[in-house]
Amino acid sequence: MADNETIHFAFVKIETDEFAMPDSPFDPTMPVEMKTILNFGFFKNETIIKIQSKCEFYQKDKLALVIAVSCHFKIEMEDWKSIYSETQKTFTLSRMLAVHFAGLTVGVARGVLHGKTEKTIFEAFVLPPVNLLDFVKEDLISQEVPAVE
Repeated sequence: MADNETIHFAFVKIETDEFAMPDSPFDPTMPVEMKTILNFGFFKNETIIKIQSKCEFYQKDKLALVIAVSCHFKIEMEDWKSIYSETQKTFTLSRMLAVHFAGLTVGVARGVLHGKTEKTIFEAFVLPPVNLLDFVKEDLISQEVPAVE
């Protein structure tokens, strides 16, 4: 499998999949807890890796804000061949490459959150630095799911 130095990619798409500020009461002087979820996927025919960063902010066990942002990374065909096995129908992303793409995605989510909450009561919400090595503990391996017809 290829390493970070040999994977060539382009940042091709950003999607805000979800953004909501529920109507529940929010007190900016009270502590807020954050839950972070990372999802990884791939589109074989387009040689694209999709990473989603979803953050949920809670106050007193009530959802205060949720944001989910996806980034699409197009991998050059020669490099795609090093991470996708046509014979095994398996996609393998090294841990460090997964962390790199996740870091880019979390950074984009941080910017989208700022843009959407600027000049609101939630503008103090900032995605803190996240140690993504705690999220991605090993290489990611995914079996291709056959299309349903």
